[in-house]
Amino acid sequence: MGTKYGLDDPQGDLATYFEKSATLVRHLFERLEEDYIGPWIQLARESFAAYPIPVTFIAIFASLSFIPIITFVVFSLLIGASFLFFALCVAFTASVSVVLLFAAILLLTLTAIFFISAFFTVSGLTVYLSTRLLLHLRASGLQGLDIWRNEARQIVLHVRSAPVPAEESDEFSDDSAVVIKKEGAETDKLSDADVVYPSATNDAQKNEVYETKDEINA
Repeated sequence: MGTKYGLDDPQGDLATYFEKSATLVRHLFERLEEDYIGPWIQLARESFAAYPIPVTFIAIFASLSFIPIITFVVFSLLIGASFLFFALCVAFTASVSVVLLFAAILLLTLTAIFFISAFFTVSGLTVYLSTRLLLHLRASGLQGLDIWRNEARQIVLHVRSAPVPAEESDEFSDDSAVVIKKEGAETDKLSDADVVYPSATNDAQKNEVYETKDEINA
């Protein structure tokens, strides 16, 4: 009594797959026997019938040599693979060592170049600022020190000096006197009425205006 399997039965699918595999293997062995094993057996029988002693010697020699030959092949492949693996390991280690050596040399070179660049930059900046300090001191005296300090801050720290307030920039105009020169015969002489003083004019500035007026009248 046979067992029936449904289409959705896993055991049925497994049995079907096993039967197909067994059929395929059986077919391969049958073909191998028909194409190779059968002819070789027939040839051995015919050779043994014709030459019994040489065929017997060859059969014994082949049987006894099979294991040494297989051992030689296996050890040869194993030794070749071992040497190949060892050579690859040595080559990889050597290449990594050389690359690390050159990387260390490159790092040292870049470090040296960094410090050399910093030295030349600081030296050039020092020479430039020293030259500017001498020029400012020569041109403006001690006030040049403040000008140089603001300029150095602007160059080194990129900090711009604060703009001068409008009150300070107009200080001279607010505290200065205005001299009005009349046309006509009396233009060569200035009186106090021809001089207009701002409200913030102090005594010292009035004295300067008087001196200017005396020079014009003279």
